[in-house]
Amino acid sequence: MMKTMLAQCFCVLVACSPALFLKCNGDTIQLKLINDSLHLLQDMGGKFPNHCMKEVTGLSVQFRSLIHGKEETDILWTIHNTFKLASNLYNSDLKSVDWDEFKLNEFKDLLYRQAVEFKRDAFSLGCKWIQNGQYKSKSKVTLNLLKQMGGELVINSTVPFRYTVPPHSQKGDDILVLYEAHNQIGKLYIRNWDNLTSVSWNREHLEMFQSAIHRQSVELGKCVEDAVQEEMTISGDMGLQGNTTKRMKRYFKKLEAYLKSKNYTANAWETIRTQIWKFVIQLDLLAAANKRFTE
Repeated sequence: MMKTMLAQCFCVLVACSPALFLKCNGDTIQLKLINDSLHLLQDMGGKFPNHCMKEVTGLSVQFRSLIHGKEETDILWTIHNTFKLASNLYNSDLKSVDWDEFKLNEFKDLLYRQAVEFKRDAFSLGCKWIQNGQYKSKSKVTLNLLKQMGGELVINSTVPFRYTVPPHSQKGDDILVLYEAHNQIGKLYIRNWDNLTSVSWNREHLEMFQSAIHRQSVELGKCVEDAVQEEMTISGDMGLQGNTTKRMKRYFKKLEAYLKSKNYTANAWETIRTQIWKFVIQLDLLAAANKRFTE
């Protein structure tokens, strides 16, 4: 019983302290989720014990001191990991309490959703390369170089398989997708550099294009590394692995297989150039959506 009462105390802290931060930042959606969580927390188990509320007051002061004076990104990571810990706590053994099971499950879902939402916000906000407009500027250079290195792009040219960049993610994976995309583009040209002899592209523009892609990959990689390190430091869990980029990697393997099946002809490379140009435009849209969401 004591364990579950402490669980209630902890989640009052989890819900109330981030609410103070959100009120200052005008995030009405997250505030609604937190208010819904508080109502469910009380409805599922009745009135909070008095001694529990005294504990919460002290813990709340400690929590506010923990985030006081921190950068917004650091605060978001702290709140994310607090909700994550709360979610783990409420998924442990709660057989000793007679709480409303339906409301308890709804409350668990809200805890998980808020952990995901704050992680996404922290992950996105932390990438200054995108937020400061440097990604957009470098991407414009990339698209221009793709056009300038060869003749007119054959917009209608296609490959026998399709891939669409995923839309703005609700799980904070936008930066991971953008990083992996530029990484795969760079590898495609590096691995097949010796097979580019069939095309009469401007070599200077081609090398500048590769340099621009590499710069994007490096800067986005820093954002991914920072996010991974932040989550590892606080919770010991990387949390950024999964199936997000598997389809993309398969797509680029198919592009290489397509080139090989066509014996790396000039026409095949022109088709690839067009596909990469379209692909980079899709990445632009994803980055723009990410930037709008965090403004």
